[in-house]
Amino acid sequence: MKIHLSADYQSEIWFYAACSQEGHLTAIELATQFVHESAPITLPQDVLLPQLDETQRLRLLQRQISLLEKHQTFFETHHLLAFMPVDEGMANTILESEFLTRKIKQLPFMMLDISETFLSLNLGKNNPLLAALNREFKLSLSHFGAGKSSTTAVYDNLFSCIRLDKHFIHSLSKRASFLPFMQSIIDNFRSHCDRMIICGVDDEILLDKVSQLSNVHLQGALFPVVKSDAFETLIYSEQFLHTP
Repeated sequence: MKIHLSADYQSEIWFYAACSQEGHLTAIELATQFVHESAPITLPQDVLLPQLDETQRLRLLQRQISLLEKHQTFFETHHLLAFMPVDEGMANTILESEFLTRKIKQLPFMMLDISETFLSLNLGKNNPLLAALNREFKLSLSHFGAGKSSTTAVYDNLFSCIRLDKHFIHSLSKRASFLPFMQSIIDNFRSHCDRMIICGVDDEILLDKVSQLSNVHLQGALFPVVKSDAFETLIYSEQFLHTP
């Protein structure tokens, strides 16, 4: 079903926390949701992004960038990263706008977050759009391991951060070989990026397991999620991030 934005929907930006294994806040993922004003309907950004026209994409990007600019001092003071999801349409909008390109480059803590479903990701550096993004910006890869693409782009060293797919993690976590297998994955790909994040850490059982791994950061339902207007409370919620 084709979805159209209208005045009935309002966008909300949420911040999802990621932390170190020591329990310190290290990164924030921006997630935009579109909420119907009068009905109990909420649409996630990945559903709606392909339906946005150029003007709507530009408006959304400007709002997200403005929000990060507002909190720039906070990000830099606390050494936090910010992941901002972009699809092919938004990537083109950014590259075609000198204004947006300049604005993003003024936010050194920000990474454009590419999903494994990004068109022709398997081409790696031979994907013109992906290569152009890599030349201009820092990139992160989300949903890695979902099986939607090959590992070519990772081995081409296009991403500063790799975020492992939560469904991939949940499936592997049921195996007796989870820890050695996961550590081998981390060791294999860690040389091709600056940081790896295990997503889907949603319960204490999985937290206990991944806490035994080395050189990873964690993200999932155990960790705080706040609306953008309450963003700075995350740094004061670190007691909820500490592992047992």
